[in-house]
Amino acid sequence: MMKLLKGENTDFKHEARRISLAILWVLFLNSAFAQVPINGFCQLNSFPAFPGFSSLTVADVNNDSFQDIILYSSLHKSFVVAEGILDSGFTNYKNSSVPFPFSNIYPVYNKAGKSIQFAFTSRKNRIAGLFGFSKNGRFKIISKLEFNSFPENISVGDINNDGNSEYLISGSGFNGLSILHFKNGRLVESKIDVNSSYGEAVFADISNDGYQDIAAFNLFDNSLDIFYNDGEDNFEYIRSLTHGINIENLKTVDFDNNNYDDLIYSVKNSFEIIFGDFQSYYDSTIVINLQYVPHRYAVADFNGDNLNDIAYVDTVQGLLSVIFGKGSNQFHPEIIYMKEKGLIDIHLFKSGENNRLALLNKKGEINIISKLSSLPDEAKLIFSVQPFTIKSFDYGNDRVPDFCYIDKFSNSLHILINNSSGIPSYYYSVTLSNDHEWIVVDDTMPFQKGFYCYSAGSKMLEIINLDFTTNEAKTYQLYTPGDIEDLKIKRIDGLVHIYVVYQKDNFLNVGEYEHNNFGFTFKEYPNIDIQVISAQLLITDHPEVYYWKTENGSLQFIKADLISDAEKFDLLGNINMKNKPAINSITQYQMDFEKQLNLTLFSSDKNFFTVVSKGTMFNISNSIDKKNIFNQNKKNKLIYYESNQKNVQNLLMYLRNEQSFNLLEIKRKGKSIALTKLIDAGNVEDFILQKFPLNKNYLIYTQKSEGFISLRRLK
Repeated sequence: MMKLLKGENTDFKHEARRISLAILWVLFLNSAFAQVPINGFCQLNSFPAFPGFSSLTVADVNNDSFQDIILYSSLHKSFVVAEGILDSGFTNYKNSSVPFPFSNIYPVYNKAGKSIQFAFTSRKNRIAGLFGFSKNGRFKIISKLEFNSFPENISVGDINNDGNSEYLISGSGFNGLSILHFKNGRLVESKIDVNSSYGEAVFADISNDGYQDIAAFNLFDNSLDIFYNDGEDNFEYIRSLTHGINIENLKTVDFDNNNYDDLIYSVKNSFEIIFGDFQSYYDSTIVINLQYVPHRYAVADFNGDNLNDIAYVDTVQGLLSVIFGKGSNQFHPEIIYMKEKGLIDIHLFKSGENNRLALLNKKGEINIISKLSSLPDEAKLIFSVQPFTIKSFDYGNDRVPDFCYIDKFSNSLHILINNSSGIPSYYYSVTLSNDHEWIVVDDTMPFQKGFYCYSAGSKMLEIINLDFTTNEAKTYQLYTPGDIEDLKIKRIDGLVHIYVVYQKDNFLNVGEYEHNNFGFTFKEYPNIDIQVISAQLLITDHPEVYYWKTENGSLQFIKADLISDAEKFDLLGNINMKNKPAINSITQYQMDFEKQLNLTLFSSDKNFFTVVSKGTMFNISNSIDKKNIFNQNKKNKLIYYESNQKNVQNLLMYLRNEQSFNLLEIKRKGKSIALTKLIDAGNVEDFILQKFPLNKNYLIYTQKSEGFISLRRLK
């Protein structure tokens, strides 16, 4: 059906009022924001495993140069090896029965046999020892010792530099410390300080003499006790480094790469690091305060900048957080990477020169987080718990797309700067003061960007101006006179003008903010219309409003031109309707360089149809055989998708009810419309389509419930 409806209509409005000009009160905040070099450390791959296991470790069990994942549990007498293959995948899961449940295991390379063996403890059975695998893959105990107390933790080192490993045993229910070593083919025990109980103990060269000493946390005194090694298997208590705090998860790491062992441990929701030095003073300590409790953690250089980073898991909250090193014994603010119910363990997982993370959850899934070196055809990116609205912009105006998105979990604006290959390199985060659902970006300046956040139906507009050269953020909060329907921005003579269409007292209005050096000024255009059910803005050399309204049992589609103090109205189309349908989406899209295309999608309980208006042409199509395909509670989004066909306009849209992306083809100037499924994708919140280097088109979409951002190449 086609109607030719054109002409200025003066019956819609009263005489135009004078434009008012006022200076508005705004809330202004100035702060710094951190530039965190993630350098592509953001790719997530998930693999099935066996449920019921609580711990994992990593070793090349089958000696094929690929690291394998070993799963075990203190509750079950079983042991699983997931054999690693190329690209960090896994195959050939092997489940073995063992004679007792493991509390901890630690892989040890056997030089003589050129194979991996495992030191272990079993707290329940009061046993510690060593096991391995035969040539045919069968589990076998090499040697074990029984105790009259409860061994738990293991640290492995070579205390006399003879090339053989010794095993330091500790635990909250264990009597003192024990060092296990082989003698005549069997493990034997040497005791240290039998009158104390040590919850944690590690080998570390504290005295800088080339021999492994011991740092152990004394549960009786709440002290970190130091035992020096004389090089002849004798250990003597020398001093205590800390006192009065209850520490956990004690490890030794050379954080500052100065060849001196540093000590790291957790205290409630913080890490403390004691730095080693050439005088063995160990009197330099830093505290890293955390948002959550680090029950398990791993330390390595994850982003490839030669600085040690820390990744930890809060097993109660099911959260993974990463803290990247900054140099000079400093660290960047932590990034919450993911939240997954039942997340229980974390371990370093190496692949060549790249350090990755292996995580285990109670469902039996293994998650591998790795560093992207190039853009694959499909990828899941994590650096957010609940990513929602996503928008692209161009940092540096280098024609490489960058992203910003809102994380609902932290209520913050996250920004990702990509390198020339499209790999996320830098991460920024700015806390928001309100719950927003839309982002508009001022992308004019190369290194100063404005992010305008708002929600439809809300009065608040939050503006975040970021100066990437100084890492300074300026935040403004503006309050519109009515509920926001749509927002657009435009720079005029170097000043930002913000145009807002809003509803107030059942009237549709347009306001204009101008941001100058002195703040914001505001002017309100005359009332546009009443009984408006949906409206959108278009800014040319003046504001244009396209809106639908109800009038005497019909739907009218109207264009309002706001030119200076005058208003011009064009009735673009009229539809007779007995029952008001739900308008799911309106979009304005430039079909060509001459006229504006307006597309409206309707759906009701009985039918689905579209309305296309281009200039004077008003076309209605109900040729798509779909019913109730839109989620009535969310505004649908349509974006342009290139077409090689002449006179065919392609729009990409997501159908939430069908959990799929679809191609909406507009043919013959809107007379014919077709809908074709492209790909399936579950629980999509928002999406963009971007062209990366080498002319690769990627669909990028957020999945809040899954907690990641997905990339899919469209070929």
